[in-house]
Amino acid sequence: MATKAYSYLRFSTTAQQEGDSLRRQTQAAETYAKEHGLDLDESLKFSDLGVSAYHGANVQTGALSIFRRAIEDGIVEPGSYLLVESLDRISRQYPLKAVGTLSDICEMGITVITLSDGHIYTADKLQKDPQALLMSILIFIRANEESEMKSKRLKAAWKNKRSQAKEKPLTARAPHWLKLNDDRTGFEIIDERAQVVKDIFKLYLQGKGQVQIARELNQKGIKPWGHSKTGNPMWQNSYISKILSFRATIGEFTPHNLIYIDGKKKKAPLEPIPNYYPKVITKRTFDRVQALRMSKESQTRGRQASRKVSNVLSFLAKCPQCGSTMTLTSKKKNERYLVCVKAKNGAGCKYKMVNYRRVQEAIFEQKERLLLDFPMDSPKRQRLAEEMEHIELELSDLHDQFNNLITPIREGRLRNTEQINSLLEEIEEKRVSLRDELEKKKAEHQATAKTVLDVQLKALGKALEGQDIAEINTRFRELFSRVIVDYDLGDLFFDWKHGDTIESTTIGYDAPEEFKNRDR
Repeated sequence: MATKAYSYLRFSTTAQQEGDSLRRQTQAAETYAKEHGLDLDESLKFSDLGVSAYHGANVQTGALSIFRRAIEDGIVEPGSYLLVESLDRISRQYPLKAVGTLSDICEMGITVITLSDGHIYTADKLQKDPQALLMSILIFIRANEESEMKSKRLKAAWKNKRSQAKEKPLTARAPHWLKLNDDRTGFEIIDERAQVVKDIFKLYLQGKGQVQIARELNQKGIKPWGHSKTGNPMWQNSYISKILSFRATIGEFTPHNLIYIDGKKKKAPLEPIPNYYPKVITKRTFDRVQALRMSKESQTRGRQASRKVSNVLSFLAKCPQCGSTMTLTSKKKNERYLVCVKAKNGAGCKYKMVNYRRVQEAIFEQKERLLLDFPMDSPKRQRLAEEMEHIELELSDLHDQFNNLITPIREGRLRNTEQINSLLEEIEEKRVSLRDELEKKKAEHQATAKTVLDVQLKALGKALEGQDIAEINTRFRELFSRVIVDYDLGDLFFDWKHGDTIESTTIGYDAPEEFKNRDR
């Protein structure tokens, strides 16, 4: 039986995906496996597309971390091969850290092959062959220096852009009550929306809370801004809170630097830029609201600071009537109920209560059904592959459009480029949106692999056995797209992410007549 081999593909920017990097790395892995009689596993690929190895994101949270976990879980067996284009695909961190990453993988019984030079790295070779160890260190030193230089240049470029931010906006993005003006030199106020912002501050100073303000806006039929993920747009108290604390209302813009902590991206705020946006709220009004918010929040901050997830269906429970999220509310001592958040905010849906304790007990009692009823064959996997192919064709078309516009500018054949620049920005915005969509599709596609499902189901079973509420909720969100709480039937419909929308698992939660159809 041929030795198993797995390919690991990585590049640091999504722009490289439109070039030759992905095709080159994929073809090299296929060719090597064929020439050396290896069984290249096509069902379990590990890809970090547009993920940097300079700060270790691929090692900490990316596909390389999934590969290491797959070894630990027995999905990838010791003795298997990992095929990479070169060592800098694995890591561009500082050399000792990078060598440690390579060594850890080899110590797990994996043979690493670098396809660009045909070098072989094993735990035994790194220990006994000084030349192999030295070669890997030199490669990592060069990769780290290259990444550090690129990072410095990028930071310098953004620093220069921020210094000119008052004369020219950094981006076209703005709060929902503003828009970029026609000559793209600043922002204009959208009067109707700005009035809503003023009303929110006014209502808060009159003593109304965030929930009351959201309910009042919904009852008046004022449409919220942006896009609703549920298809049921309405004002949420969380967004009211964001507006009340958003310093853009007084004209300030706070740029951020991306920093990396344990391989994860974090936004680090920089010095705020005053008067970047037009003001819609006076500084005096803003400060009064912040003082009032601080005095209210200080009463509950200690209690809420250590609050843990206490709802197994958090972020998943959906209303059977309108599809909105169902949230927990307390009506009696020691009893909690799931209610539609749209109804709770006075946005139109009927107020029905579902006894949460009965729901949780039903899940624990019927946990075996969830563990055994997952979709075996998923048409969704094929559909996702087709959708990814369609997005890639759209990106290719946009790439051609971009080049057709940029070439005459680079060659100096166009002097008045204002209209061209506007078109370029529109194309780039579409490209960014499509790339984000493509990454989501790829993550969904990889999640439908049976080997990944097995690991997730095993973790869910362990969490259900230990009745760890927070862990159960995390595992539920990995496996299910939503859970419809049907209060008329007394059923929970768990919709699997890995199947089509019609594939669901039903659990009855034994809702007696006194809890069914109970109105406020």
